[in-house]
Amino acid sequence: MKMARWFDDYARDVEFIAIDAPHAASGDVPADVTAFFGAEGGRYEWWNARDDGAGGTSYDGVEASLRAVELACADADAKGESFDGIMGFSQGATLVGIVLGTPALAARFSFAILVSGMASRATETRNLVLSDVRVPTLHVIGKNDRVMPVTMSEQLFRKFEPSAAKMVTHAGGHSVPRLDETGAPILRDFLASLST
Repeated sequence: MKMARWFDDYARDVEFIAIDAPHAASGDVPADVTAFFGAEGGRYEWWNARDDGAGGTSYDGVEASLRAVELACADADAKGESFDGIMGFSQGATLVGIVLGTPALAARFSFAILVSGMASRATETRNLVLSDVRVPTLHVIGKNDRVMPVTMSEQLFRKFEPSAAKMVTHAGGHSVPRLDETGAPILRDFLASLST
């Protein structure tokens, strides 16, 4: 995953560990996503959203995705390590919201970064209460995102405890940006606030 040079910018302070979603992607890849990540490589998804037959949406595969997060945490624990935070982009950011709304998983993380996400629409997650999440969250929203409408990302942001949630915007689209709209590094202030 291209991380807009986040790996390089924060290499002294942060170790990024990426896990792939457990399901091969279904459907077409939006042009904005291909433009940012390139046309090569496998495409994965955390779930396949479908009509649940009762007027709602079901996320086929979300349980396996939550297990993948659990397994990644257990693997880190077995090595005597742990994850301080969790970050997700697009559908992965929606998954981060689901993880944080799942108390047993949420307890493993002391912060979260959600880039171009939306609130879960799945009937399986309708009882999640994100306003109870007290860990700091950074919500990164592209003002020109044509894949994830800005209003949907803003709606996800508003579901979190206001005193713990921070939103930054960037002029780009559906991407993991390096700088916000003011030209400041996206993660710098947020990461600094975690160490105080």
